[in-house]
Amino acid sequence: TCLAVQTVVTGLAGYEPDGSFTTNKNDGWEMYDAGIAAQTFCLAAHEMGIGTVIMGIIDDVRLAELLDIPDSERVIAAIAMGYPEFEPNMPPRKSVEEISRYY
Repeated sequence: TCLAVQTVVTGLAGYEPDGSFTTNKNDGWEMYDAGIAAQTFCLAAHEMGIGTVIMGIIDDVRLAELLDIPDSERVIAAIAMGYPEFEPNMPPRKSVEEISRYY
C-alpha cells in the first residue's frame, strides 16, 4: 500500500498575471484542475492493476508539515494505492436520463 499526496500551486490556475481572478469562480479552478488530475492519475493506476481511493477528508495542515510542502502549495487530497485482493462488484449505475438535463 502506498499514499500519494496531491497539492496545487496556489495563485496559478484561474488567475491573471496581476493576481486577479480570471472568472467569478475565484480560486475554484485550482480544485477543478486538481480533480481532473486526480481522476487521470487513478485511471492510469487502474490500467496498471492498481486500486486507488481519493481521500479529501484529511489533516491537510499536518500532511503539509510532515512532507515539508512549501507555503506556495496547498494539500488537496491523498490517494491511497495498492493491489486489490479481489475485484468488487460494481454497483448499479443510474440511467443517463436520471442524471442529465437537455436544453
